[in-house]
Amino acid sequence: MSIDREICDRVQAGWKTLYPSGDAPSELCFMKVQGKTSNNAAVIAMIYDASTRHPVAVTKIPRNPEYTIGIEREYAAMQHLDANLGQWDGAQRIPFQGFIELISGVPVLVQRAANGYALVRDMVSQEKEERIYADVLPWLLEFHTRTATDIVLDDEHLQQLVRGPVQCFIDSVAKHPEVRVPDSLANYLERLPALVKGAKLKLCAQHGDFNAHNLVVRCKSTSTLDFTVIDWEDYRESWLPVMDINHFFISNSKLLDMTLNAEQAFSKFILQQGWYQDLYINAVNKYQAAGIIDADILWKLSPLYMTEICLSLMEPHRHQHHTLNVWIDRATAYIDKFPLFST
Repeated sequence: MSIDREICDRVQAGWKTLYPSGDAPSELCFMKVQGKTSNNAAVIAMIYDASTRHPVAVTKIPRNPEYTIGIEREYAAMQHLDANLGQWDGAQRIPFQGFIELISGVPVLVQRAANGYALVRDMVSQEKEERIYADVLPWLLEFHTRTATDIVLDDEHLQQLVRGPVQCFIDSVAKHPEVRVPDSLANYLERLPALVKGAKLKLCAQHGDFNAHNLVVRCKSTSTLDFTVIDWEDYRESWLPVMDINHFFISNSKLLDMTLNAEQAFSKFILQQGWYQDLYINAVNKYQAAGIIDADILWKLSPLYMTEICLSLMEPHRHQHHTLNVWIDRATAYIDKFPLFST
């Protein structure tokens, strides 16, 4: 039996996990989706109801059986989200219904499908961006609020959340001689624990890759969106509340002007004053108003978001260390631009 047919059979057999009410379609279709071409990336496939041609499931199939950590992480995230947020109305935007099956000796992740299209195609103008952010960011803030726990950045937490990750970043980058950490960034990261010591904030769950590529949307009307947040591989149950909000603004900035490369878009939309930077600052201020974290502390901790991206790019199943300089340059420009970071 082909793996395509076997996956469809497993989807039918596990239908009640994906859709607790209703019967499985009598026939399913399997279709691969164009995705990352890395030898270590998973193959994404959609499973369709053969009669209606509606998507009913998504599968992730490891290209390299030695690297299944991403699939295992995502399944663990699905289980944790179900257990801890399953009763929250906002959890309807999280596809935690699914299972892992060994197929031809390889673990395959099966998830309930989201309906719609990737939000990335809409991130093209100020008017659309402002409307989209008005729908998406309140959900993100509530997601963080519902998973929040109070801490003080004492010596123990500074070691766990700041010093330790910084040292891991420095040590990991040192293994790539073609990558250089500028002195200004290295010095800032060394001083960072002292800059934030004693701060009170809340640790929150973090999606880890919260951007337009991982939001599947349907237009409910001309003014609102129905959306599903997919791809929870980089989920963290509890971390500094700087990852998702920074990633949403920084990674999406490239989509506003496709004539710009990533560095130019970062400079124009994040570092320079304008409507997009205003959206960014206003979003951070709402986190302060909600009692998650003071804006001043979030700005100071934000370079850790970029070093964490670097660490994820160096993981064996991603093997994307060739892009490290982009993120190191962003972190350096960030601390050079904002006066808060030089105090």
